[in-house]
Amino acid sequence: MSNLLKKWGIIGLEYLIILFSGFMVWKWDDLSQKVAPTSYWTQKVETIEKETKLENMRIRDLEISLEKENRVLDLNIEKAVCRAETSEKDVESLKSATLNLHKNKVAHLQKELDLKKNELSLSKERLKLARSKLNELRHT
Repeated sequence: MSNLLKKWGIIGLEYLIILFSGFMVWKWDDLSQKVAPTSYWTQKVETIEKETKLENMRIRDLEISLEKENRVLDLNIEKAVCRAETSEKDVESLKSATLNLHKNKVAHLQKELDLKKNELSLSKERLKLARSKLNELRHT
């Protein structure tokens, strides 16, 4: 009987440890914010600054892709005309298809660019709030 109680006691203790560990992982942000707020907000500001920098790079990449797409439009139309003439296909339909493809690509890139700019705006707001919280902690 004593062996059985020890076994169940150890199993119960293991479950408590697992539950406690899970709770700590789940609430780590809140706990670290209360225990070391300056360190927490410093790390938070650094993280958001990195995210903002990365979002700026993604936006620039999308802007370059959009500019590239617009610059190669004339060449793509010329290429379509050349293909149509060599394969004896309708020139106007290939031009039209090329223009439609271009419009779709530009619309997709523009939509993605707008989305990234919106994300950047939100990140800047989060960064502003985190910096103000950090400054508040440093001056108290």
